[in-house]
Amino acid sequence: IIEDIISRPGFFRRHEVIEGAVEGWAELIEHGYQPRICTAPLRKNKTSIPDKIDWLEEHFVPVFGPSVIDSAIVDKQKYLHAGLALIDDRPVIDGSEKAVWEHIVIDQPYNRDSRAQYRILDWYDRGLFVALGSIANRTI
Repeated sequence: IIEDIISRPGFFRRHEVIEGAVEGWAELIEHGYQPRICTAPLRKNKTSIPDKIDWLEEHFVPVFGPSVIDSAIVDKQKYLHAGLALIDDRPVIDGSEKAVWEHIVIDQPYNRDSRAQYRILDWYDRGLFVALGSIANRTI
């Protein structure tokens, strides 16, 4: 049933913005970080990529400009892309052991068993900047 639902055209376009995500993105920028979207296409949903881009166009571009889309990465192999951290709700990121970034899990009921070293409760969690600072200091 779930696979059928997420495979429907328009599924990703209809998602609500997670509470605090726009404010969290703005705060990352204010702290000197350069956030960018890194999302995986869903092979079984033929409109997942254009739906995700349209979603960004509707919710993030009006606030942050078209660079959000220009810098977005759409790739199932997220580990191939450089960055300080990957903030993601997925409990396990395929290939993360090969990545240069650290995985920060944003809490959801389905990821509470994640073994990621870093976890934030939501976009308002001040622990995000503690985690980013710790990661940045470790990589120097």
